[in-house]
Amino acid sequence: MKNKNGFTLIELLVVISIIAMLTSIILVNIKLANIKAKDTAKIRTLSEVKTAIQMYFTDKGKYPSGDKENLKTVLVGEKYIPSIIDMSSITYQAMFVEGDTRPCNENIIGGCQSYRLGITLGDRTNNALALDVNDAVGIFDGRTDTCISSNPVVSGRNLCFAVKP
Repeated sequence: MKNKNGFTLIELLVVISIIAMLTSIILVNIKLANIKAKDTAKIRTLSEVKTAIQMYFTDKGKYPSGDKENLKTVLVGEKYIPSIIDMSSITYQAMFVEGDTRPCNENIIGGCQSYRLGITLGDRTNNALALDVNDAVGIFDGRTDTCISSNPVVSGRNLCFAVKP
C-alpha cells in the first residue's frame, strides 16, 4: 500500500475554486453594503440641509436664493449648518413660487418662496426612492420635479431622490 503524504492536484484545485467562489460572493456583498452606506449618508445630509433651509425660511420669510454654492455660503454664514457638512452630492435651486422653473435671485420682491433639493443615489432598491417627489429618469437638475437624463430606467426606479418644501 502506498503512503499518502500530501494532497493531490485535483484536491488543491477544488479547494482553490471554492475559496475563489466564496471570495467573489463576499466582495459583491461588500460593494452593495458600501453603496447603501453612501446612500444613507447622502439622505442624512439632505435631511439636515432641508431642516436648515426650513429654519432659514422661518427666520427670514423666504428661502435662500440661487444654487448650491450660494446655499452653503448662506447656511454656513448664518450658522444654520456647520461648515464641515459635505454638500457636494446635493443639487439645490431656489424658485419664485411652487412649480416655477425659473431660478430665483436675491433681488425679487418677497424673496424665493419655493425650492428643489435633490441627490442621486447609487442603489435603485433604496426604500427612500419611493418617498421622493418625482418619478422621472436620470439625475436631478434642481429646476423641476423631474430628473433629466437620456439613460433609460433599468429596473423601474430612477436614482433621483428629490424633496421640496
